[in-house]
Amino acid sequence: MAQDLTIRLLGRPKVTKDSQLGFQRLARRYVVQGPRASKAGIEDSNNPLFLEVGTADEEFTDHLLVNQQIEPAQGSMDRAYLTRDFVELRDTYNTESISESGDLKRITRRYVVLRGQNAKGYDATSWANHPHNLGGSSNDPWDYLPNSIKSTEPTSVSYTDDGSVSALFSSSASTPPNLNPPVVSISGTGTVSLYSALQNASTDDSLSIKWVRAAAQVDSSNPGVDIWNVSWVAPVMDHWVVGNGKASSGTFKMPSMVRFDTHGMRIYNFGQNGASGPTVMYTYISYVVGTDPGTTLTSLYGAGSVQPATTFDFHFLGMDGNHRSQSFKKSLSNTFWVQDTQDGMSLPDKNGGDVKVASGQPYQIVFNYEYATEAAVAASFDSTGGRSAGAYNALPASSKTQAIAAYKGFTEPPIYQGNKIIKANGVISFSHAYVTTGGGSSSSMGNSIKPIFSHGSEKIWKISLTYVT
Repeated sequence: MAQDLTIRLLGRPKVTKDSQLGFQRLARRYVVQGPRASKAGIEDSNNPLFLEVGTADEEFTDHLLVNQQIEPAQGSMDRAYLTRDFVELRDTYNTESISESGDLKRITRRYVVLRGQNAKGYDATSWANHPHNLGGSSNDPWDYLPNSIKSTEPTSVSYTDDGSVSALFSSSASTPPNLNPPVVSISGTGTVSLYSALQNASTDDSLSIKWVRAAAQVDSSNPGVDIWNVSWVAPVMDHWVVGNGKASSGTFKMPSMVRFDTHGMRIYNFGQNGASGPTVMYTYISYVVGTDPGTTLTSLYGAGSVQPATTFDFHFLGMDGNHRSQSFKKSLSNTFWVQDTQDGMSLPDKNGGDVKVASGQPYQIVFNYEYATEAAVAASFDSTGGRSAGAYNALPASSKTQAIAAYKGFTEPPIYQGNKIIKANGVISFSHAYVTTGGGSSSSMGNSIKPIFSHGSEKIWKISLTYVT
């Protein structure tokens, strides 16, 4: 190519090390003939004075053009001065910060990239989506990420200073002080440790922890380059907390416990002496990342809540008639049910026996008792196999006693607060129950799986599993 005599380099370039734009920056200064500084000369299609952004310097070939400017020579129309700035751009970020608060940790990075289709800028697809080429069309910045961000996006999450990655659910293997080992009931298997259940779920559904895209901000106000500020979030390490997992919010209040027996209804503060209930409560908090938390994990834990509640809605009818009836209608928030067995409820009779007045069902105690009066037994003879009330009346006293016992399984009515009752109907319903005969393991007192952060279809799921001893 013939030498362009309309532009001449003035001396050596000015070189600056480690600027915010890149590793090294250089500025070249030229003197140009006056006509070259006109609009026609600047935009000349055959020999433009202003070169394309990203043009490499002739000597420092790894330095790319990011800016150029013309200034007139004082008092002269025949010449002007041209300055071209070249930068050795980074292939990575130039600043990085990380913070941790609550359930999430956040990493923020700043990148300087060439505004153009270039290895130091954008690939063809990203550059086509860049607002520079779309006339202001609305695109998510994540749709036109530059090469340097794509190649340095964080993946695995480190929880240690040496960069090692902790195993998923690792903290569930260690039980807090005073808490009996937590277990999980699995259909067809029985009970397994909490750690084993979580590890099985992790394997079954290929669960993982990773960084999730968060915020992306692009500043295109600088000549020749875009400045990106990008952040990703990831969950903090799994851990145990005292209480039901809400202690960090500052609004947590220990739940109450309610019992019901022949003496009446009693409500205790959690851990209170004489409550015959649990005294220690811990919640295991962990996280997974994905479009969903996995079918196995959801089947084990996904249907619960960590806020207990108990509701009474039943009545007793005394043997002396309606004036001895008692109705129980009460709703207790932040209160869980304490029971001695899982098969229902019994009340004592006058002989010291136990009369079953309610059956146990999932999350309910259903009262379905009616005293076997002689009239009821006699009526049963009318409707079973052709027997008649007359047949019953003809029985000797001992046989009548046996018939009554066979009808309901007992001969004496149950006693509530010193009074015999002949009917009990209604229900005690509860979201959480503690069985006092649970043995040497902790009882589950609520489960919760919910998303706490999302980007597109990808979510961070928080798993809260509360246990009491």
